[in-house]
Amino acid sequence: MADTKSPPRTSTRPAARHPARSTASAADRQLRPLLQDCRRLLSERGEANGPGIAAAIVRQIDALTDDQRTRFFDHLARDFSPDPQQVLAAALAYAKAPGQAANLIALTQAAEPPRQELFRRLNRAPGGTAAIVRLRRALLERLPRHPALAGVEHEGNFLIKRVAEQLKRELPQLRTFCTLSPIPGLMGWLHKAIDPTQVGSALAGMPAAATERAVHALALLRGAAGDDLHALLQHPTLAALPADAHHALWRLAALYLVNRSPQPGGDPVARFHLDNGARLERLNAQANLAPKGLKQSAGLMINDLYDLGRIEHCHDRFVQGRVVHSRALSALL
Repeated sequence: MADTKSPPRTSTRPAARHPARSTASAADRQLRPLLQDCRRLLSERGEANGPGIAAAIVRQIDALTDDQRTRFFDHLARDFSPDPQQVLAAALAYAKAPGQAANLIALTQAAEPPRQELFRRLNRAPGGTAAIVRLRRALLERLPRHPALAGVEHEGNFLIKRVAEQLKRELPQLRTFCTLSPIPGLMGWLHKAIDPTQVGSALAGMPAAATERAVHALALLRGAAGDDLHALLQHPTLAALPADAHHALWRLAALYLVNRSPQPGGDPVARFHLDNGARLERLNAQANLAPKGLKQSAGLMINDLYDLGRIEHCHDRFVQGRVVHSRALSALL
């Protein structure tokens, strides 16, 4: 008798794709032109045509979405790192004959990440310095969640110093180098400080006297804002605060910047400038009234002063857990 069973069906349905992998693959495809331009800039031909290629890279970096920027950082960490085999070979050659200068030079060149030269060449492009600063700011925000990016972050230290010294050579009349910087972590810290479940971590590491002043200032500010700090996100409410409430807000900002910046999870922009050797100089009220500025810091911004003769000192103090700041900020503490 003939077999009347139907042959086994073969599914024509495509295999299910993992959503995260699909998203990552799409982001990588979108990043391909940018990554190709980065490699071109690092090539010998790219060095000759550097300004045009670098300008194109800057435009592409500024156009990245948050997800694309994260993937770009991943590529910088993975694809623009030293070749392990080349580093090993150079290290063995140097260990075998350390007296030969060529071996030390070869090891130094092999160990330097290509991304470091990429940053140098980008820095020479019009708008390149600002783009790198913005890029590092975004990197610092991601670093607590992506510790593998620490190597990338290690390359932009003292970027500001190099830029300031270059400007001083080009414009000898310049004497003061100062930024006007956002304080993106301030309001998040204030909300933690009023949350009974998070107040301990928010005020951790602060001296007892500073903690007492912070608690008092926070109570005063909450009272003026109707016990709702979200009210400070509205410019009319912010502008109508009484003088003592404004002073309380400034005091809280000063306490936050001076005491929390050296600690893990401190304000990312402040950490960037302090790690580059800046001094916290002056708070500016209602300096950024855009919705983002109000949401992040109730409109406050900070001047970071770069004294070229004291940059190393300020940097060393920050590494030791102390923040160099002006007398104006000391008066608020």
